[in-house]
Amino acid sequence: MTAVQTLRAEFRPTLRLAIPLVLAELGWMSMAIVDTMMVGRLPNSAVAISAVSLGGILVHILAFFGGGLLIGLDTLVSQAFGAGQREDCHRSLVHGIYLSLALTPLLMTPVWSSIPCFVSRAYRRTSLPWRSLIPKRWLGARCRFCSISPCGDACKG
Repeated sequence: MTAVQTLRAEFRPTLRLAIPLVLAELGWMSMAIVDTMMVGRLPNSAVAISAVSLGGILVHILAFFGGGLLIGLDTLVSQAFGAGQREDCHRSLVHGIYLSLALTPLLMTPVWSSIPCFVSRAYRRTSLPWRSLIPKRWLGARCRFCSISPCGDACKG
């Protein structure tokens, strides 16, 4: 088989693997674009766009970290599948699920504990109607990771 024939034979299977990945990446990018477009028309759009960007960055960092930990399973599963060892494939899948379940709370803790800090900062910088929806206990909240009070005394009470 010549190089062109080999390339032509491998093109279709490679494309079948690549299309879902391309669509997933386009979904991530379009989500960020839509978020920016939605908040771009708000009265204080600079703050809203920066908040959307910060939230997107935080989500991407945690998603890439979690995905990076699980990407090691690709080698184990592909080698076991190539060797015809279906039992090892299933075992790796189950261990990957256990690893995901164990890491999810660890990866979500920084997000959930930072929400009061970010909301408290946004509260004093905006006059949007959703201010009344913010729980009062978050208004003077300290970030559990950086131990700073975002509002000082401005939001207490």
